[in-house]
Amino acid sequence: MHKRPLVPIFACFSAGILAGRYFPFSSSFLPGIAVLLQLFLLFLPCLKSVKFYVLLSLFLGSGVFFVSDTADSADLVRLSSGEKVILEGTVLTLPRTGNKIKRFELKAEKLFTGDKAYVSGQKILVTVFDNSSDFPIGIRIRFPAYLRPFTNFNNPGAYDYELSMRLNKISCNASVSDGRYIVATGFGNPGFTAGLTEKIRSPARAFLKKSLSAEDYALYRALLLGEKQGLNDEIREPFDMTGMSHVLAVSGLHIGIVAWLSFFISRYLLAFSEKLVLRHDIKRLAALIACIPVIAYTALTGFQVSGQRAMIMALTYLVSIILGREKDIWSTLLLSAVIILAIDPYSLNSISFQLTFLAVTGILWLTPVIQKLFPEPSAAIEKKRFLLKGYRYFTGLFSASLAANIFLLPVTVHYFYRISSAAVPANLVIVPLLGLIVLPAGMLSLILSGISPFVAGVILNIGASGLHLIMFIMEYIAGRSWTSFTMVTPSFSEILICYCVLFCAVFYKKGRWARYGTVIALIMVTADVSYWVYETRFNTDLRVSFIDVGQGNSALIQFPGKERMLIDGGGFRSGTFDTGKNVVAPFLYRNKILHIDYLVLTHPHPDHLNGLRFIASEFSPKEFWANGDPSESPEYKELINIVKSQNIKILNPEDLMPVRTVSGVNLEFYHPSRIYLEESGLMGDNRSVNNRSLVFKTVYKDRSILFTGDIETDAEQFLVNNEQGRLKSDVLQVPHHGSRYSSSTSFLEMVRPLICIISSRKGNRFGFPNAETLERLNRTGSQVLRIDKKGAVKIIIGDKGLSRDFYLKQSGSLLTLPGI
Repeated sequence: MHKRPLVPIFACFSAGILAGRYFPFSSSFLPGIAVLLQLFLLFLPCLKSVKFYVLLSLFLGSGVFFVSDTADSADLVRLSSGEKVILEGTVLTLPRTGNKIKRFELKAEKLFTGDKAYVSGQKILVTVFDNSSDFPIGIRIRFPAYLRPFTNFNNPGAYDYELSMRLNKISCNASVSDGRYIVATGFGNPGFTAGLTEKIRSPARAFLKKSLSAEDYALYRALLLGEKQGLNDEIREPFDMTGMSHVLAVSGLHIGIVAWLSFFISRYLLAFSEKLVLRHDIKRLAALIACIPVIAYTALTGFQVSGQRAMIMALTYLVSIILGREKDIWSTLLLSAVIILAIDPYSLNSISFQLTFLAVTGILWLTPVIQKLFPEPSAAIEKKRFLLKGYRYFTGLFSASLAANIFLLPVTVHYFYRISSAAVPANLVIVPLLGLIVLPAGMLSLILSGISPFVAGVILNIGASGLHLIMFIMEYIAGRSWTSFTMVTPSFSEILICYCVLFCAVFYKKGRWARYGTVIALIMVTADVSYWVYETRFNTDLRVSFIDVGQGNSALIQFPGKERMLIDGGGFRSGTFDTGKNVVAPFLYRNKILHIDYLVLTHPHPDHLNGLRFIASEFSPKEFWANGDPSESPEYKELINIVKSQNIKILNPEDLMPVRTVSGVNLEFYHPSRIYLEESGLMGDNRSVNNRSLVFKTVYKDRSILFTGDIETDAEQFLVNNEQGRLKSDVLQVPHHGSRYSSSTSFLEMVRPLICIISSRKGNRFGFPNAETLERLNRTGSQVLRIDKKGAVKIIIGDKGLSRDFYLKQSGSLLTLPGI
């Protein structure tokens, strides 16, 4: 430990950061303990080991302090008090466009609310919903907007969007309904670094756009400048399928190439000077010179978060060469990690930080192990230097790629739910093409563009030819059925088990402890697999999870045994965000679910419909249940096309009524009946889609849950008049997200729920749930669970009665209702 002190230092610093973030109480005493231990050190100057442990405690306390000292990013939202404000600030990034929506980052300088004005320097994300113009970086603009904090979808397995924005130093979101309200007021002050960077990037961007086709420009712009505005899903898909999406971000590969080329070119040129060779270590001089282009290229890419981390890693290694410590790779890696965390402690929780350092760890640890599996080159190969170098290069590249992918596998599956079987062969082909042709040609062309545009254009087109070859190879590989496989999401404990198994497998022959460890690890794997096999196939409880999809509805029913039903999928009226892909599917993967048997659409409104498209295409349902309403929306037509193309059986209310039984659970259907449609005159009336929502109840072990879609007072009254006592339910999914025109008193008196669940998004523009509705719900004496406050809610019905649980544990915990 004393030979490599950065190992425990990094561990303690990381532990302090995690403690400060997840255990707020730790910020009150851990830094204090660190100070006391430092004072204690003064009285023990002769005990080196004590000094070392006190040093570790200081790093532990520092980690807590760094997190607790981070400024609150919600100041602007609090100042706005939920009202529309006037903002003035400087544009920092070019816009990202999708489905008529544009987003760009802004340095907020002034905020006007009422008769008050505030000065700010925070960075915000501006979302313009219509008629948006493109403003160049550095322009000062003024506009009216609503400020909203970033919020997560509070489900197990959900992506931490709040943390992502915090890592990018973005405070909040400003929503602008119409881009015509945005007025340019002159030139602003984006900051010295941002202003200087844009002066360099603007001509580079113009040169690339003039010299390349639209697709090549979008790719080269991402590869060289780190700007992904032009990348659509069609371009991204081959990279995602082949496990090569990391090359689209300016990261270790790009910075590494710059450092490697700069170092070897500098060393080659310095070797021409006999005086330098005799008087100085040109290797160290070359490392010092290489630091300059590394910093310059990172500046060119806008000092993006991933680029900054790669720069710090590259500079740390170059400094280790200057100090003559380059052979201690592990210490260099850990030192760069500590520096990155000291600059931004929240990086520890970022996906890119974890993937970067785990990949390097895997390469350093497993590459030598894998290389030993290759046979020694034959005598014929050893005699030919070219063949020997080629053999060592490709076996080394294969070993490093395989090592990185093996070591990253548990984490990549955790975040991306996919195993790419093509990642290693794709890396063997793509990385050399990128590293030897595409990126060097692109970088060199940018350097020469201001000197000789013609020569720069020729070199750039050579790089573009390599890019075409890369895209051809990736599209071919991505089109194979074996390229990638969807996987369920491992939990944190399961990831640790995977690494325990890997560790024991590598050291299996090292001693008795390794063999015992292997047996223990395999027992843990067996226990975990057995648990999930029981949970997903043999559990006798009825489990219903109400998923947080924001302003919308989605509920998963896990029937006793292995059958599953998804009721609605959430969705947004505008934008390109796919709730099914990004919210519902991760929740299913987290629950080890890869197949849905029954897909239910209560009515074809976007906040219930749009998320079902991805589920229908990826989870192979056998039946699609709907209320029978058609819709002219493109999203509905797309969903029906998916359903028909996959031969999913479509069932309407007349096919379902009065009762369907699934795995011992009765599903009683009440609405919409033909009688209601004929009596109300709503047959085919698009204005009353809510009142034609599918309404049904699950009944199991004398306990029941009523699903109501978005019905309103008219449909509620019809149910009260016609269904009478059949409506009585233990749990009620509150109609229409708690709308003022739903949950009428007569309806609630008939249902008499013990638990009411409201699915809505915090701060939604509709004002759901309505205060009057909440009062009516509270008068029933039921427990009202709001998903916007509790997160995902889970109802369990089994032999022990009815219980409920919810995701945001600080709001409560598992509760079993006695006497139900």
